[in-house]
Amino acid sequence: GRARVNAAAFLYDYNDQQFVNVVGISVFLENAGASEIMGFEAEIQAGITERLSLQIGMGFLQTEYKELTLAETTTIADNNDSIDLAGNELISAPKVNASISLDYDVLVTEKGYLAANVNTSFQDDQWFSAYNDKAEYEETRQDAYFLTNARLSWFGADNRYTVALWGKNITDKEYDVYAIDIQASFGFTYFLPGAPRTYGLEMSYNF
Repeated sequence: GRARVNAAAFLYDYNDQQFVNVVGISVFLENAGASEIMGFEAEIQAGITERLSLQIGMGFLQTEYKELTLAETTTIADNNDSIDLAGNELISAPKVNASISLDYDVLVTEKGYLAANVNTSFQDDQWFSAYNDKAEYEETRQDAYFLTNARLSWFGADNRYTVALWGKNITDKEYDVYAIDIQASFGFTYFLPGAPRTYGLEMSYNF
């Protein structure tokens, strides 16, 4: 009675799946004739000791456009040229994601308790465009990366108040959450960076 396991397997078979495609400074709502997502995810929660608990999660994705044709965007392409992208991976669909979280009650007293949490997540490499590495979109992607967060919280004995000191992305990992290829219009690819190392103090009170 000290552990719990949740797991799920899934299969999505899409017809005419819609997505936003950005070409230069133009935005198009496109239809992929057919696409498929297969996956599996599992989570384990366990009480290692009375004070220490562990949570591990992992997910696997296999994504593919079965039918997709978009405009050819290379500099030598004519306006009417198109490219077959069947077999490409879906947008923002990393093959593997994983996380691990540890909670430990550092100090337990009659007035309350002090708890610490450290967690790390992993995101596999992913594409930010349906073109993947075709039509000069090979830079519109993100390599695999880890993010680590930590939190130290004091909980009052009556659960009326909480004080917490937290830090996110404590290793200050540089990563991007999205990218748009605007080479044709401005000669570069625009990347939207993820949040840098962030610290904070949080206080809450329940009336």
